[in-house]
Amino acid sequence: MTDVAKTKWNRGSEIEDPIREQQLLSDVGVKTQTEWAQHFFRFQIEAAKQVQYCLFAQWTVQHQGSFSEVQDPRTGICPKLDQLTAELLQELAKQWPELSKSGPSQGNKFMQEQSPSEIAVRLAVLPLVDGSILTSDHRPAMKSK
Repeated sequence: MTDVAKTKWNRGSEIEDPIREQQLLSDVGVKTQTEWAQHFFRFQIEAAKQVQYCLFAQWTVQHQGSFSEVQDPRTGICPKLDQLTAELLQELAKQWPELSKSGPSQGNKFMQEQSPSEIAVRLAVLPLVDGSILTSDHRPAMKSK
């Protein structure tokens, strides 16, 4: 998210990008045909924005100028994020039997971890902790090929 934030900072762009967010959620919905995967990724989006807001606040206090080296969103950042999304979906599908069996306690270990982006981490794993992912559609996260 640092690269995303740096690009937005340099361009003077808003952190919120509803079009990209909806595109991601739509793509996840098409790929998985599950509500729980979209639910999970809504929280990933919120966590990513939280990290960006924290960085913007830090840079504002530091009177940060433009960054000299930033990646192009279309050729560098977005393809990497899209690949990460696919990998997360595959891993969620692989881990679903364990996640659905163990329920909310499975993610509790992540809620205890400390990090510079503690709020974002907690937000990202919330669907695993609060049990809400278990109340959604439980089909596998990836369509069969």
